[in-house]
Parts: sequence; structure tokens; C-alpha cells
Amino acid sequence: ALLRALRDRSLGAALRQRLARALSGTREQTREQLALVSVMEDKAEPLALRRQALESLRSAFERLARPGVYYASGADPAGLASAFHRVLRDKDDDAVLRTDLAEAWSGTQGSLEVQALIRVLEDKTERQSLRSQAVRSLAPDLGDVPAAGLEALLRVLADKDDCKDLRLQIVNSLSGRSRVVEAVESLIRVLSDKAEGADVRLHVLHRLCQDYVLADLSDFMFIFDDPGDFSDGSREVLRALGRVSGDRSEDPEVRTKAIESLTPDFQGDHFLKEAFFGVLRERGVAGEEALLRVLVAEDDPAPVDVGLRIWIAESFSGVKGDAVAAALIQVLEDESQDVELRRRALRTLHKDYVADYFEDFPDAADAALRAFEALAGGGGHGGDALLIEEVRDCLEEADEMFY
Repeated sequence: ALLRALRDRSLGAALRQRLARALSGTREQTREQLALVSVMEDKAEPLALRRQALESLRSAFERLARPGVYYASGADPAGLASAFHRVLRDKDDDAVLRTDLAEAWSGTQGSLEVQALIRVLEDKTERQSLRSQAVRSLAPDLGDVPAAGLEALLRVLADKDDCKDLRLQIVNSLSGRSRVVEAVESLIRVLSDKAEGADVRLHVLHRLCQDYVLADLSDFMFIFDDPGDFSDGSREVLRALGRVSGDRSEDPEVRTKAIESLTPDFQGDHFLKEAFFGVLRERGVAGEEALLRVLVAEDDPAPVDVGLRIWIAESFSGVKGDAVAAALIQVLEDESQDVELRRRALRTLHKDYVADYFEDFPDAADAALRAFEALAGGGGHGGDALLIEEVRDCLEEADEMFY
């Protein structure tokens, strides 16, 4: 009687919807499932009733949708799988119902369901809301992304002509999952493509830094080992960030963010800082070289914000090397540079090379002292005068140390 009432259109829609809700969770009752399937597929029925029928069938289908279950003979007597596929394939059916159905498959590992979601995702004629749900179902917050689903997500991400919001959603959906070779390679290609919009590239840059650079730095806080513990993926990401940082033709916002990513705040953790810059210094990464070009800004028609360059000079404090010292000396001696930037270069040189004269870089220390003496012998006005006074203080301190 209840099943007849469910199909009786002379009854009010609210009562029939209540009946459909009462049948929620039916498992082995084939008749009940058939009745709900019939309502769900009937386009003449009210949308609210069809959605409730789908919702009432979800638990039964979730049990069936485990890999290999409903493929067995007799496992799906009510034909739930076929019905769900028919509704999702029918582009003339209600988009809201089809979106509900795609959501019901969230996290599925069933190959047929994954392929159905991929067809929706890659079909540019489908509604944005439905394609967006396909992304969420293929890459749920919890659970694994099937290999075929990840490949489809990366194909859409690589298509610059596809919907930007959808591509940004895919970037976000890769959170914690970009540590897959195919994923990181795809994301780096998008980051390196100047034809991409800045907002897309910034999203990708953030995702890569979160999943690689910051993740590896976080591991370093607990694992005291050599820089070799940085993953190959992080090295690839750092190499890409170095290319962007050193490219003067880059979008200013993207370039600035890349530079900031190469100079994180280590909160006074010198071991972490040395490990990180040790990776940047590697020949295959060349991140340090890119940062030094940004710092000096020689013949740069559009140098980055001076505040960021001051931060770079400060970031190199404690990171000793002949190339670093040479760049800092070049900044210090260049009267066209910002005075605060020159003072920051002076302090780093004094702390790392002059005060530690007998340490590992005597040639750099000699070069820094010669630069100090040359500046101390000059005049200056305003900010330059303050700089020269600070240089003389450094020399006086050096004399006390040496003699």
C-alpha cells in the first residue's frame, strides 16, 4: 500500500516525499528499491520528490559501489547502478538531480563511476556546478584519488581555455596530493607558463609551497639530518621558483610571491635555515643565484620592492659564501641603492665576515674590509652620512678585535 501511494500522483507531493524518506536505507528490499528508482528516473515527478528518492537510495548504492561488488551476478537486482548511470548521462535531465547523483559517488573507487564522473568533468558543455561536483567527487577531502581521476583533473588543469574557477578548484583539490610525480610536473608547467593568468599561477605557487617546501621544512624541525632529506619534488619546486624569481620579464605579483617563498621566516632556527639555503645553493636548483640577482638588481628595469630586497639581505645573514659576500659588497658600494638596503648589507657583511674574520671566508672578509675602508674615507649627507658613521663603527670594532 505504501509503495502504491508513493507512485500515486493524486496524493500531495509532500506526503509522497515523506514516504520516500521513510524508505531511506532500504538494502535488500528489491521492491522498495525499484519503486524509488522509478520515481527518481521519472522526469514528470516533482524535483524535490526525485531528489528524496535518490537520497533514500544512497546507502544501498554506496554498499554496491565498492569495487567489484555489483558486477557480480545478482548483486544489484533493482538495477541501481544502471539507473544512476542513465540519469547522469542524460544531459536533458535536471542539473540539480544530476549534481546530487555525482555527489553520491564522492570518493568512489568503482571504475564505471569514475569514468562517468570523468566524462562529466571533461565535457565543457555541462553546467559548471555539475563539473565542480565531479571534481569534489573525484578528489574528496578524505580518501584517495583514483589514478584515472587524477589524470583527468590534470588534463583539465592543463587546458588554459577551460573555466578558470574550475581549474582553481582543481589546484585546491590537490592539497596534500600534489606529491605525485605527474601532479607536481603538471603544476610546475602551469606555474612556468607566462601565458597563464596571474591568479591561476599564484594558486599553483601556493599549493606547491604548501605541499613541498613548507612540508619538507616542517619535517626538518623534527628530523635533524643533512639537506639530502629534502625531497626531489621540493628541489624541482625550488628550481621553478628560482626561475620565476630571477626572470625580470615575469608578472610582478608572481615574481614577488616566488621570492617570498624562497626566503621564509625561520624564526631564528639557524639549522633549518642552513639546510634550506644549502638546497638553494645546489647547482641543479640555483635558487641562491636567483635571489642574489634580485638583491643586486643590476640593470633591472623593474626591480622588486626595496623592502623585499632588504629582507633578502637579512635572510642571507648566517648563510656564508663568497658569492653572497660579493653581492652584499656590490650593494654596499653602489650609491644609487636605497640607503636602508645598503645598511642591511653592511650589517650582514660585518656579522658574517668581518666579525668572523678567522672563519671560513678570509677572502670575502678582506674584500668587505676594503669596502668598509673606502666608504669610511668618504663624505656623505643625510642617510649616506649615517651609513658612513655606521661603517666607521664597524671598523673601530674590527680594530679592537684585531689589535
